[in-house]
Amino acid sequence: MGHRPMRREQLHGRRKQSRGVREDRAAGSEPSSSSSRLTLSDVGEDRAVASEKTEQRGRSGARRPRDLSDVGEEEQQRLGLAKAQNLRYEDELARKRLQTDHEAQRRHNVELVKMQEESSIQKEQARIATEEQIQAQQRQTEKERAELVRETIRVKAIADAEGRTHEAKLTEKQNRRMLLDKINGEREKWLAAINTTFGHIEGMKLLSIALLILIMTVGGVTTLAAGVYTTLTYCCVD
Repeated sequence: MGHRPMRREQLHGRRKQSRGVREDRAAGSEPSSSSSRLTLSDVGEDRAVASEKTEQRGRSGARRPRDLSDVGEEEQQRLGLAKAQNLRYEDELARKRLQTDHEAQRRHNVELVKMQEESSIQKEQARIATEEQIQAQQRQTEKERAELVRETIRVKAIADAEGRTHEAKLTEKQNRRMLLDKINGEREKWLAAINTTFGHIEGMKLLSIALLILIMTVGGVTTLAAGVYTTLTYCCVD
């Protein structure tokens, strides 16, 4: 590569000689033998120049694919980076979406558990209220039953007391009647005895005394009957 400029100068000088020969030919002069040698030399040089240009074009063509290759690699790198960035973005979106879904599911589960707890509390409250209502009805029924039993006992006691009172009254009347009959019988007996025993002795005096005794006897018996009746009545009421 260091002696390439010298070769270019030689090629340039030979091109001038070739142009001079071509001008002499155009003027109609006969070239000399030296001119013929220059012409052949010029042809060789032209071929060398053409070969050099071909090599340059080949080298430039070789550089161009390398440049295109470099551009292709950069584009591929850029596309790869963009694709990787897109993948990272999609992964981030998927992660956020998954996190959002997980959070929504967690909130749903919390709400579901809360609803189940509230439902259980409501059911328990309803059960307790039902049991309390049943117990209240049972207590009311027992209270009414006890009141009915007490009322029945009271009515029966009143009926029994009234029955005993009525029976006592009937018994008292019967006893009084029997007592009066007995008193009347005793009075007649005493009167007959007085009349038989004393006859007409002292007459009315003895009769008056007998009547007084009879009255006292009847009064004592009546008082005794009244005491018995009062005692029986008090016992029946109790």
